[in-house]
Amino acid sequence: MSHGLFHRHHHKHKNWFPVIVVALTLALLAAIVSLFGDRFGSTDQAISATQYQSQVIAAATDLPVLAEASDDSEALITAREELLTVIVPELYKEAHLEMVLVLTRWINAINLGDVDAAATAMGDWQELTSSYDWLQ
Repeated sequence: MSHGLFHRHHHKHKNWFPVIVVALTLALLAAIVSLFGDRFGSTDQAISATQYQSQVIAAATDLPVLAEASDDSEALITAREELLTVIVPELYKEAHLEMVLVLTRWINAINLGDVDAAATAMGDWQELTSSYDWLQ
């Protein structure tokens, strides 16, 4: 008799488990969308592309000139920090990552006093930014 009770009791939990999982999943998705909804969605992409370009231009304008005018990497560090705060549209994710990586190499070269590596990184930066007409 206890076997029958166990079986019915077990069966009852089995029916509620998928409902609970679905409810918790929907609640989690609703929380994520409400917190981060402005970062998703195709309607914001056209606007954010223009905003993105403006933010990158503000952060990255004249970096080679600023870097040569100073003996340290402070201007580059500031630019990299600003770039890391920008929300990046899907269209620019790869380019943005490349910008941050080139800046990091450039900063490290300056901090290590490696003039050749710094010059190479500066050249890479100029090549990268010249490939985007909105950055010139």
